[in-house]
Amino acid sequence: EYVEPKHGVYAVKVELRGKMYLGMANIGVHPSISELEKALLEVHLFGLNEDVYGESVTCTFLSFIREERKFASLNELINQLEKDKEYILTKCGDFNV
Repeated sequence: EYVEPKHGVYAVKVELRGKMYLGMANIGVHPSISELEKALLEVHLFGLNEDVYGESVTCTFLSFIREERKFASLNELINQLEKDKEYILTKCGDFNV
């Protein structure tokens, strides 16, 4: 059994291969792209530029950033994601990662 967190954007820290990364997670249904039937967890790790699909990680939620919402355009979504990333790096970058 588990409890599904509130849909939205979160600051997270992720342990991967013994190394800690700060990142940004989204839990939701992609309302701006193509709405999914079930919520999905996606995590972007800052400072990591490689494919790690299928690897085991430990993800710790640090802070709720904002609720998921539908954007009028893909550019608007991308701009908001950049703002979310900057906020996380500024406000949450001092967590022990």
